[in-house]
Amino acid sequence: MNNLANNILRNAAETPDRIATQSGTTSLTYTQLDAQVRKAAYVLRDRGVSDGSVVGIALRDGQQTVVAMLSIWLLGGTCGLIDFRTPGNDKKSLSEAHNFAVLLEDRNQPDDGYPGLSLSQWSKELAAAPMAQISPPADAGIAFLSFTSGTTGTPASVELSHDAVIFRWAILTEVLTGDFNQRYLSAAPLSFGGSYPYIVNTLLLGGSVIFFPPLFRPRDLAEAFEKYRITGCSLVPTILRDLLGYLREIGKSLATPDTPLRLVTHGAAIQPAELKNIQELLTPNVFQVYGTHPAGCLASLDLRKEPTKIDTVGRPLRGVEVEIVDPHGKPLPAMTVGEIRIKSRGCSTSLKGRNKEAGSDYIIGDWYYGGDLGLIDEDGYLKLVGRTTDVIIRSGINVYPQEVEAALSDFPGVRQAAAVGYPDERTNEEIAVFAVADPNVDVEELRRHCNARLAPDKRPKRILIIPEMPLNANGKIAKQKLLELLANA
Repeated sequence: MNNLANNILRNAAETPDRIATQSGTTSLTYTQLDAQVRKAAYVLRDRGVSDGSVVGIALRDGQQTVVAMLSIWLLGGTCGLIDFRTPGNDKKSLSEAHNFAVLLEDRNQPDDGYPGLSLSQWSKELAAAPMAQISPPADAGIAFLSFTSGTTGTPASVELSHDAVIFRWAILTEVLTGDFNQRYLSAAPLSFGGSYPYIVNTLLLGGSVIFFPPLFRPRDLAEAFEKYRITGCSLVPTILRDLLGYLREIGKSLATPDTPLRLVTHGAAIQPAELKNIQELLTPNVFQVYGTHPAGCLASLDLRKEPTKIDTVGRPLRGVEVEIVDPHGKPLPAMTVGEIRIKSRGCSTSLKGRNKEAGSDYIIGDWYYGGDLGLIDEDGYLKLVGRTTDVIIRSGINVYPQEVEAALSDFPGVRQAAAVGYPDERTNEEIAVFAVADPNVDVEELRRHCNARLAPDKRPKRILIIPEMPLNANGKIAKQKLLELLANA
């Protein structure tokens, strides 16, 4: 039976005393997790949750979120994962748009206007509830309903079936070999598309998930790696840069020969120079994983085994088809830049609120178009060059931001770089590049460095050093904010 709850709770019989989840000083063995889930199922069933119901989850605590997710699946329902920081009016819009049976949250908003259940009330009802003896429905339907924005109205949403999640688990397990899932550290809210797959994978394999507070200092994270002897973690580049900065500041490296940590980088572009720094200061066991929320993990590169391909994201995973196509959907030959499209059993079959005309990702037939640009080299490795919406057209020449950013990132002392296009009467668009750098880095030195590494058509006209990159809620660079900085510079 391809119900995730059934597959995870099976560990209660096979490894009953193994720690399943830990949050702070509170932990649950698989036996205790099974008991909590069945109590939670009793509470939710009493509130009308049944096969086909959608339950919103906006909890900060990851351990409580896991209990809620498994109980919802046990009842045949769908988990609507919401960022715990989402304002009350947006929660109301989501609840109305997707007909939530109930919305679990840290605390109810005043005059909320939706069926909210606070964490304190949830905990009280769990303590008093008996364990519901329930078998999941035979037909496992939609496991996750997740959202891509917190705006009012109807945000874009992604539906993901139990079968798709299990397919993603199978192909990712082949890549992340060894002890990755033995002690996995979760350092992001489960509502993030790059977070819950690794947690579900760990629980399916009978590993332990150590939940870390979603707001933390780099020092706390570094200490947790050593304290818990973490074997697996997935982090976005923003957090990695902060962590590397801290390790440089204290003059320490965690990358000892016997470090158990296997690290996945995901969520945004990261430069080869940064990946080498991660291997030197954090762990030599680095996997670069390329994927999207609707399609899952698509390609992976083990940097230790394939160091010469560090400028790629690896080969497509087993069971995943990746093609590079032109604007009309025609496949392109190797070493030709085009839009990346994906076909996989792990893809979502429904993207609500998204379409090609709006410039977002979309589905045509069996193919998912995520809006990324790339090429496949002669050896079958996938290389990313940017986004379809980020291409800079300078005097009729396509310039891909990642190429400019990579050239700048090679300069000693440059921590992060971002390139953008801005209007120009003569060339249509000009190139500006922003750098977060050490105090001794000089703009003119950066210009000479770029001139030596880039063709004339790709050299930035403006170079600006800034104290930090503006980021959006998902930790990605907000390029519109960079254009605003450029206009005021």
